[in-house]
Amino acid sequence: MNPLRPLLVLAATATLTLAPLAAFAGTLSTADHSGDVIGAGSSHTIPAHRFGDITRTVITNNRAGVTVKVLARDFSTTGEIDTFIAVRTNTGTYRRIDLVAKPNHYAGVLTFHKDTPQGPTTSCTGAKAKISYKSNYELVTIPHWCLSNPTWVQVGIGVVTSTDDFNKVYGDDARTNGTVTGADPKFSPKIHR
Repeated sequence: MNPLRPLLVLAATATLTLAPLAAFAGTLSTADHSGDVIGAGSSHTIPAHRFGDITRTVITNNRAGVTVKVLARDFSTTGEIDTFIAVRTNTGTYRRIDLVAKPNHYAGVLTFHKDTPQGPTTSCTGAKAKISYKSNYELVTIPHWCLSNPTWVQVGIGVVTSTDDFNKVYGDDARTNGTVTGADPKFSPKIHR
């Protein structure tokens, strides 16, 4: 037996004990087609419509919670923006999170629904939202305790925008090209933490 082996084992054990554990965060970054916004009551895309046109989403599931970043061609203060995020988990939990920004409330208001898209509202202490109109993104952070501490999540993201007078309404689903179907957006694959 090598006389240095016990020292090498001791050194390796000390290194592993003292080294911080790497935090694994499952992240899914997905591009969405530009110009795939549809008007209410229509199945035709309106390529020139930029307001609320999702270009990319980034979903992270880590030890702290779930973070959803939505990037668009234009998030502006010219009407109402309703970003809806549907989350389902391995625990059977479903949450529908709405981030609504509108005149006189452009910082945005978060609302959590449980069980169904229009289900009863529930609270989520620690949830946060940020909207950058300059950089055209929204960021929503959801602590795991609001989702029954899941190990994986599936997330669907959509944006509905309207003009100031609500005369025109438009929608975009982050995971489709020009279609918005049903009450929930199309879900992502499972994202493990």
